[in-house]
Amino acid sequence: MGRFVIAIDGMKFGNNKIYNYTEKLENIFTSIGKIISENEAVLVFMSAENKYANIPIILNILNNYDKVRYINGYSRGIINVFTRVEVRENLEKSGYLEPVDILEKSSVMNLMADGYLPLIFAPGAPVVKNLQYYSSIDGHVQANIYSSLLATLIEADTMIIITDMPLKALNPDDDKKVATVKIGYRELSERHSSGYFENTGFEYMIMSIINFISKGGKKSIIIQMDRMDSKVEITN
Repeated sequence: MGRFVIAIDGMKFGNNKIYNYTEKLENIFTSIGKIISENEAVLVFMSAENKYANIPIILNILNNYDKVRYINGYSRGIINVFTRVEVRENLEKSGYLEPVDILEKSSVMNLMADGYLPLIFAPGAPVVKNLQYYSSIDGHVQANIYSSLLATLIEADTMIIITDMPLKALNPDDDKKVATVKIGYRELSERHSSGYFENTGFEYMIMSIINFISKGGKKSIIIQMDRMDSKVEITN
């Protein structure tokens, strides 16, 4: 049994009838159901702002997971977890706060060990430490970096990122429908250092993968949301 962080990025929640996120959720849960049922896993929904973590959205995710779970016979129940993320008070050059800890990490691990699938909305609520207490702070943590930190803190083996972006920047053969492309961690790091991913939309995603693997993670997988069989695997 392994331990997975599965981060879903790019879901367009709202009343857009053209973008059917309910159908997308069912497809995602069906595709990753075996991983969830056979391993310890935590599900992270990444968004730029916490305002998307509202009751209707949470209910829709919970209900869609339960539907797929029932149809496919998955055993793990899903449960929503609110997290606080400790940050440094100084802003990074990017304008994001630097995350250093996730206070509810032990609760997440306990839920996984007890057979649940924790559902987290990233990037959580930023706080700073004052003596033995915490105070809220204005600002944002980058959601991909949050997911990477969570994966490191709970000692996950694999971090999966499901994105709505085409994987052309990572997979030159994407147009040829090559299902799986493998990239070594060193090659990915060199590409990132050279500025290859600037202005592609993948920069923070790649940075999060580099952080995760450099701190002990075994593998990261990027999956295209509309083509769940299209993926890029990065290994150490």
